[in-house]
Amino acid sequence: MENIYWKYIKHAYSVLSIWSSHKQTLGAIIGFARQINSGIAFIVWPNLNNIEGSLEFTSRIVEFLEEQEVKVVDLSTYFRSRPAETLVVNALDGHPNEKTNTEVAKLVYKLLFPQK
Repeated sequence: MENIYWKYIKHAYSVLSIWSSHKQTLGAIIGFARQINSGIAFIVWPNLNNIEGSLEFTSRIVEFLEEQEVKVVDLSTYFRSRPAETLVVNALDGHPNEKTNTEVAKLVYKLLFPQK
């Protein structure tokens, strides 16, 4: 059974005006980084308890960011084949656990410093 928040998120990404606003906000952040001559990278987190269900909107975000030619870590793809219980704190807390956060930190480091 889906909770109310999850239903809201899924609905929000199906509403064109909300998605357009989200893209505009992401574009403004990217534009500001370019304006000040700064690098920028994005980490796109799925719902770790429902990565497959997250794909309908995380893939849209990743696609938009790739079109903007910015660095992006797509964690949906990275964690897709892993069971949720290996990624989250516990069944009642869907936040990433210590091991998951460590893996993501290493991915981000490699993205930002590929030569090392």
